[in-house]
Amino acid sequence: MAQYYPKKGMIEASFVDDGVTIPRSLGEGTGAEYAPGKAHEAILDALHGKSAKEGEGRGFGLQSSVRLVNALGGQVLVVSGSGAVVAVRKGEVLAYSLNPQLELDGTLVSLRLSDTQKRINLFDEVE
Repeated sequence: MAQYYPKKGMIEASFVDDGVTIPRSLGEGTGAEYAPGKAHEAILDALHGKSAKEGEGRGFGLQSSVRLVNALGGQVLVVSGSGAVVAVRKGEVLAYSLNPQLELDGTLVSLRLSDTQKRINLFDEVE
């Protein structure tokens, strides 16, 4: 889903993956254990490049998206299982634990970008 908010000067694009959550995927794929109420720690690990799948070039999707969106002055929201993380500025993240009754079966990623015509070098922002 994508939406343009001209009065706010913002573009938002969101998608949902209804597969296993990031905490469950990392737990099963890497053997990492995330305590109840700590699902946000798995999301933070994924944002830093941790992946449940082996192979070169894996685990950079969320990490690169956050870096790119932040470079453009935007923010990223990731909700997975009972955790949520908002990357609001370069290097600044807010992590939350959700009520277990509100747990999301899957992962939601929402990207918010300013509609300004800021120019960046894409290769400076991704690895």
